Amino acid sequence: MNDTESHNQKFGFLDKFTFDIIAEIFSYLNQRDCLNCMATCRIWYNRVPEYTTSNWKTIQLFAHSAKINIKERLDHCLGSHVKHVTLCKIQQNAFCTMLQRLKEGGCDEIESLELITCYNGMTKNHHVMFLNLLQSLAFSRLVELKMTKYNWNIALLDVLALCPHLTHFTYKPMPNIYTRPEYYSYSTMPRVVRKVTKESLGGKGEFDCLIYLNIDAAAPVIQHQAREIIQKCPHLQYYVGASMNSCAFLRDSVSYGNITLDYLLKWCPKLIHYADNGSYDGFDGYDYDEQILRKKTTPIVSTSDNVNSNNNNSTSGLIRQQQQKLCVRHLALCEGSSNRSRIDKYLTDCQDTLEHLTIAEPESNANPSNWTSLFQTIQLSHLRTLHLERLKYDNSSIIALLNTCRNTINEAHINLRFGDPNLNTQTIQQLQTLSRLERLTLHCTTFNDTSSVVALLERLPNLRRFVLCNNTIFSLPEQSNPFIKNLERIEFWSVYAIEQEVLIPALFDSMIASSLHDDEYKLKKVRLMNVSNVTFPALIGLAKLSTLTSLEVMPICTHTSYTDVWTQRNEVTTMIEKDQQDLLYFVRTLLGRSFENSNNNQHSKKKTVSKIEQLKLGTFSCHINYDILDALGDLPCLNRLILRLERVKDVTFSELVAQEKGLVNVDLSGIMELLRKGPKLKAVWFQGIASFGDRIPSDVIKDQILLEQQQKSNHYRRLQQYNTPESHNLGKTEHGYGKEWVYITKREI
Repeated sequence: MNDTESHNQKFGFLDKFTFDIIAEIFSYLNQRDCLNCMATCRIWYNRVPEYTTSNWKTIQLFAHSAKINIKERLDHCLGSHVKHVTLCKIQQNAFCTMLQRLKEGGCDEIESLELITCYNGMTKNHHVMFLNLLQSLAFSRLVELKMTKYNWNIALLDVLALCPHLTHFTYKPMPNIYTRPEYYSYSTMPRVVRKVTKESLGGKGEFDCLIYLNIDAAAPVIQHQAREIIQKCPHLQYYVGASMNSCAFLRDSVSYGNITLDYLLKWCPKLIHYADNGSYDGFDGYDYDEQILRKKTTPIVSTSDNVNSNNNNSTSGLIRQQQQKLCVRHLALCEGSSNRSRIDKYLTDCQDTLEHLTIAEPESNANPSNWTSLFQTIQLSHLRTLHLERLKYDNSSIIALLNTCRNTINEAHINLRFGDPNLNTQTIQQLQTLSRLERLTLHCTTFNDTSSVVALLERLPNLRRFVLCNNTIFSLPEQSNPFIKNLERIEFWSVYAIEQEVLIPALFDSMIASSLHDDEYKLKKVRLMNVSNVTFPALIGLAKLSTLTSLEVMPICTHTSYTDVWTQRNEVTTMIEKDQQDLLYFVRTLLGRSFENSNNNQHSKKKTVSKIEQLKLGTFSCHINYDILDALGDLPCLNRLILRLERVKDVTFSELVAQEKGLVNVDLSGIMELLRKGPKLKAVWFQGIASFGDRIPSDVIKDQILLEQQQKSNHYRRLQQYNTPESHNLGKTEHGYGKEWVYITKREI
């Protein structure tokens, strides 16, 4: 064997192709695959990072990322190509150690840094160490910094002074600080460790680049720091105050620490977005709005000449301030933070430019003021989104408001909790056609009859997402068929029927009959939670729609739903068998099997290919047998399945389970067949699964998975069963079997 052949065998394809080709091949791997490739040999350990720089532009580091077996390989992949970094759940000394690793790895051109549940300690030395590391990582190019659930006792001015190019800054302290008394006192306000000078700001005297500021904390100790920051942000365009979640702990301090729109316009004349304290829900953060803002906004960097000219033209500052008041395009207001007269003034001043409006009443206000007169007088001709939460007004006023923006409104979220919930045909006829409305959410609304539903849908020709919540009275009749062709998503929460059912099966039959030759319907996602009388015929009608990709229904009205303690045992057995047959027929309809067209004169059978990706069904009191699970495994696109089960009715369990394998309400061999056949199945949840004897269901399934892995490793080696963090053992029931939630996933090999 010559030296060339030996060299090729040693290095493999790394030396047979050009750098660009090899880099393209590695670009299809995820980061875990890259680390596994580096473990192959010393040569690949050294050379794989050269080809995978594009794979490491975005990294997420957790506490377990410090494990020895992956730490060295991970550190070898770091460098100036890393642009976006997320640190999650890293505490005290390990936090600074992780930042030190990034510094030593050469990550000096980071553009985005997110710190989630990171605790840096309480001493001054901890703060100084963090600031020194942040300066080395952020001084060059950092433009976005998010500190979520972080320390409360750190001076925010220190942080911003070390990031001269920062355009987006988000800060939300840890939830447990609301119980600390020092959080409410100015005397314990964090002291600035480093003096903010012109040199520390990169030669500027202000935070000239900052255009987005989100301070999700309502206490005065944080709001005072926010005021100091605002005074140094002449180009700030977006300000987001504290969320409802933060204000809920500080009801007496919300208005005291509130930063008003007038104060912001005094220092930030370019402001176009203002979200008041308590005007948005902060349980899941405010990221959805920030993503929109980031796409539509470009950083504004002013030169020193512009800064000097602004200072010299102070005489015209008042005039410019008055002009900029009319440029605010997004207002999110809460009457608990801003008084009513001030809100009326804001809306009147901004009505010619306003594009997004949110008004909310605090949860604690049981007697809100009346907004009817204001809604009848203002003209919002440019409005695109409207969110009204827990306000008091009559239906005619909100219809008058919508009519003023009929040519621009794209999204409406209306809560009639304190208003008149009744919507009749006569009232809806006052509404003009909203040609651009695509998303509509209604809370606490009562439709008097199905004709009022048809009248509303007729005026929304381009509606794509329809959401009903909180004790709404509604039914979707067959007559609405021509007006829902553009509907892509339906979500009903706690909805009760006008007639016998919320979803009338005849509607879907007419939809199928009218779309035989062309798929004119676009319905993709349906979610029905706590909706009355959702029967199998309605579900089977939904299953016939070839466009459906996600279906979530809980609970389903089954035959056993009507049983009680007086129901005869043989009647219960018959009902359980009918439920099994209906569920099996529903799954086969999803697959396109047993799909007989009602119009036999045109087509005897319509062939469809299921596009279902997510399926969540419950609650079933019947035994989920092998045939049902086997049919679910045939769904070609299914990747997420959730089945919620209840205790099987009072029938001898041995009669329901032909082969005793330890599970009461699910066939164990059917579970394994489902996991084996599902081509794209990634995760399966069984909520309320039950087992015989002393063993809990998760142990029964785990043992079966291990057995299958030993016998058929090709099919089952990727399976992994465990309980989700929120899952728990429900313990013994009166029939002596365990019951719990079980989660099964396919892990990466």
